[in-house]
Amino acid sequence: MQLAKGKLPDAPLFDGVDYWDAIASHRSALKALGLPKDYTLHDARHRFAVRWIRAGIDPNLIAANLGHKNAMLVLKVYGKHGPCALDLARLDLEKFGCSSGDSAVPAAAAEVA
Repeated sequence: MQLAKGKLPDAPLFDGVDYWDAIASHRSALKALGLPKDYTLHDARHRFAVRWIRAGIDPNLIAANLGHKNAMLVLKVYGKHGPCALDLARLDLEKFGCSSGDSAVPAAAAEVA
């Protein structure tokens, strides 16, 4: 966070760092984290977006963190990773007191049908 202190939001974060220094730092971080040598910063960015969309985070917030103008690109690229309709339905059933092993229709709803 010290690197960002006093800078404008659109200012480069790493002033004075040349390409080869950045590559060396990245490789050192990969080694320390036990990640593959070919893991790129773009891979990390993609992983961030996928994890947040799977967690159900608002696509507008994800877009803001990725630097996009709106959520359209986030939804286009990462929407397929979002919570699926069945997962959302399961969560709704749990609100009615049904477990995942119960019938798909809550008892009160079955009586009406």
